[in-house]
Amino acid sequence: MDSNHKNLQDKLNRSPQIPDELQWEHMEDGIYSKMDEINHQDADRKNRRILFLLFLSFAALLLAFAFLYQESSTENNATSLAITPSDPLSQPDEQLLKSNELNTPESDLDIKRKKESENTFTPSFGALQSKEINLDKTPENSQANHSSPYSTAQARHKAPDIHSSQLLPEEPFTPRRTEGMTRENINTENTISRRIADLDFINHSLLLLNIERRLPEDAFSGITNKVQASKGLDYLIRFSSGISTWDFGYGSTDPIRKEYEKSRLSFTAQVNYQHFIHKRYFLITGLVYQQLESRLDWSDNIDDYRVALEGVVIGTKTNALTGETEEVRGDVEVGVEAERIVRHHNRHTLIQLPLGVGMQHQFGALNWYIQAGTSVNIWGHSTGRILQPDNVYDYNGASNEFYQSSWAINGFVETGLGLPLNHAWGLNAAIGYQKAWSNWSLEDGVQMRPQIFSLQLGLTHQIR
Repeated sequence: MDSNHKNLQDKLNRSPQIPDELQWEHMEDGIYSKMDEINHQDADRKNRRILFLLFLSFAALLLAFAFLYQESSTENNATSLAITPSDPLSQPDEQLLKSNELNTPESDLDIKRKKESENTFTPSFGALQSKEINLDKTPENSQANHSSPYSTAQARHKAPDIHSSQLLPEEPFTPRRTEGMTRENINTENTISRRIADLDFINHSLLLLNIERRLPEDAFSGITNKVQASKGLDYLIRFSSGISTWDFGYGSTDPIRKEYEKSRLSFTAQVNYQHFIHKRYFLITGLVYQQLESRLDWSDNIDDYRVALEGVVIGTKTNALTGETEEVRGDVEVGVEAERIVRHHNRHTLIQLPLGVGMQHQFGALNWYIQAGTSVNIWGHSTGRILQPDNVYDYNGASNEFYQSSWAINGFVETGLGLPLNHAWGLNAAIGYQKAWSNWSLEDGVQMRPQIFSLQLGLTHQIR
């Protein structure tokens, strides 16, 4: 029994017969290609998810811009119609239409004028009631020769003696008082002179009204809101999101993973609240969301990598009676040269509370601002894989043995431009920079103070 067992062991140790398809050289490429395919699929899914979120944010921004622009146009049109006085000369006024009757015979005019006890003139551009004005005509004007065209034209251009004090309103002129403007008791000596005086009064009164009348400033508030939207504000809320790039900020320290882990395009979003303490200066707070992406891409050659193979053919035996050959299967461990490849996407997620001050300045319709201060990471979460001198380790969670980003303090500065759309809403574009003042790394001898550059687009809402 012992001799048979010894012979079997000798055969196994001499030359194990492994099929070619199970040789490591043939299996290695397939295993690594499958691992790379799985890693690339995960990376592609993450990239598609980020691009989809950015596309949704951009589409929502465009829809909001279109809605606010349409609303602003509607409000401005309504305001313009509400405050624009009607021009009596642009409308078919009763007095102007009747002026054509000057060319008719005098007898016809006399018959028509006998039916009118007094002449009432009602322009449509405001409620201006003038005092009684008596126009005393000279004998030349009162007894004009109606058969002479020159006499009629001369009488038409003869202006009555009307002082501006008689035409000014007794009450302030407002856009709401747009009806009921009358002129009473204009006495003339005859029908033709009375009609000429009416025409003269229209021309001169319009001239005087255009010079003297004053509308209140709030009548044009719908027009000037875009320019004054960012002046004298009490509160402002800014919603923005965008892309960011960052680096680890290792400084003079040189961890082993420094050349293998690279930052990637990341995402940021924030909502800021501005409280104005002056028309140009404000305090700022809010919430900031940071999603910092990186990728670990490391490979190394292993000279004697041990591989366990199960259920493989380890030998053959021949039946002495029948002469048949049978396969002997078992588990073996072999050492091979291999290349270990690690590709993994890491992520640091932060929620920050900013506190700072800022100032703004108006450049035409654009509002430029700059703000600076500090922010605190009130929550941090890290997931991924990290390269250490002896191996590659996984980490996950807000608290682990490699990173601690919660309650870290950062400094930030941001500048941007705002474009008011109406009295409440506007567009905003900004660039920002942030630098960590606290060390995020828990490793001995390693410093990690990340710095972030961001480009953002968003909306602003003004609260007065």
